[in-house]
Amino acid sequence: MPSVTLKQAQDLFNRCTNESCSPEGEPSGCIPFLYPDNGCWVRAHAMCRVMIAAGENPKKQWASGRLRVTTPNHPYCYRQWIWHVAPTLQVDTGAGPETYALDPALFDRPVPLAVWKTALGDRKATLNPSGADVFNYYLKTYDPAYAETEMLLEYYRNDLKLRAVGPHGPPPYNCPAPA
Repeated sequence: MPSVTLKQAQDLFNRCTNESCSPEGEPSGCIPFLYPDNGCWVRAHAMCRVMIAAGENPKKQWASGRLRVTTPNHPYCYRQWIWHVAPTLQVDTGAGPETYALDPALFDRPVPLAVWKTALGDRKATLNPSGADVFNYYLKTYDPAYAETEMLLEYYRNDLKLRAVGPHGPPPYNCPAPA
């Protein structure tokens, strides 16, 4: 699989995060990175579409386990999941290609896959790679026309808007720095 430079990976990451929704609401088309409660597979699919449109060949990495992440984008400053997914790219590090995860829900830059897995909070988490075409690895579904992706992005955009007008207000929240 062809690799990209770290600068190219960062540019692709930025291209994806430039699609981020503001908590107060956006027109259709944005990706709700500030809503970590659910929808990682939808965000990952949307990100892969952006990267494919830029001529790259992303993959996805699926993690399962007792995942617990810290995030300033949830009122309780953490989320627990039984699985999570992020797009990946092969990055030429100078010492050869290395898999990097692009996960704006957890990081502000592409990170090596081992760093991403550590952030998920479960040393025993299992990782499963897939192609970018896999919409939901666990349900074994595909969404080649991005119709389900668009429908679910709208659903999670609405959840983000509702949170922003709720008692906690919009993210980010005043969370302590991770230890």
